[in-house]
Amino acid sequence: MRAKREEAIAKTQTRTQEAIKLREEAKRENEKAAVREMMKIEETERSRIEGQKRAERERADADLEAWKEEQRRLAELEKQRLLAERMEEEKIKRGKEKRHRRVCGGNIFYEAANEMGAAPKRLSGKIEVNFTERVFPTPVRESTAQAEEEWLQKQAEARQVAQLADSDLSEEERNPQFLRDKGNSFFATGNYQAAVNAYTHAIRLNPKMSSLYSNRAACHLKLRNFFKCIEDCSKALDLLHPPVPQNAPSRCKALVRRGTAFCELEMYVEGLGEYEAALKIEPNNEELRADAEKIRQLIQGNTEA
Repeated sequence: MRAKREEAIAKTQTRTQEAIKLREEAKRENEKAAVREMMKIEETERSRIEGQKRAERERADADLEAWKEEQRRLAELEKQRLLAERMEEEKIKRGKEKRHRRVCGGNIFYEAANEMGAAPKRLSGKIEVNFTERVFPTPVRESTAQAEEEWLQKQAEARQVAQLADSDLSEEERNPQFLRDKGNSFFATGNYQAAVNAYTHAIRLNPKMSSLYSNRAACHLKLRNFFKCIEDCSKALDLLHPPVPQNAPSRCKALVRRGTAFCELEMYVEGLGEYEAALKIEPNNEELRADAEKIRQLIQGNTEA
């Protein structure tokens, strides 16, 4: 009986050890499967992020190529216009010469005057003057270069506004404030592209309103045009200089939107810098502080990984 009992105990211990061994092997297999699944998820996420980056680069390249093509087209149109003006001037000049010969060619007094060396009688006509852009006759100096550049830029903006004013637009469509409110209503309804168009037209009429650039940046952020969002936020911050308490909320919005665009582009360090700058303006904004802390933890997690 004792031998049978010992044999039963030994079998029980053997079965227990085998069961423990099987459980350990199953646990190791589960852990391996979990690791493989986690690696697969990370690879899928990495592929998605790379695809987004590639799409953003392709979109930026396409926008740049479209801008270059537009510049080439405008240069070609300007060249054709100058050529047409030159041909028209030559045509007018030849017409005047023909009229001059026709009027004076058979006049004996004109021939006698030419024989005596006297000047022929002048013909009446109309003089057309085409004003060109201002050219500074003096050499460029560092002390006046900035002033001259600002003058040329203001002249170009004034011509652009004058062209828009002469176009077939209603009185309301020539008012930047009305267009800004219209863009805000489009943004509220989720029609972000229409809001971008309204803000862009308002900027053409008044390029010095910082709110137009900031609001258009919010639209670009919704449309995931992150580079354009950063560009508009930077322009708005330039117009909000010098920093004063009156424009502090506007500067904070522009910084937060630019920081969000940086984070969407996975430029977390730059995004954190924008959020920290916004916190210096509004240090009691808890929501802003929480977002900055999330970005900081994300940066630390990527560094540790």
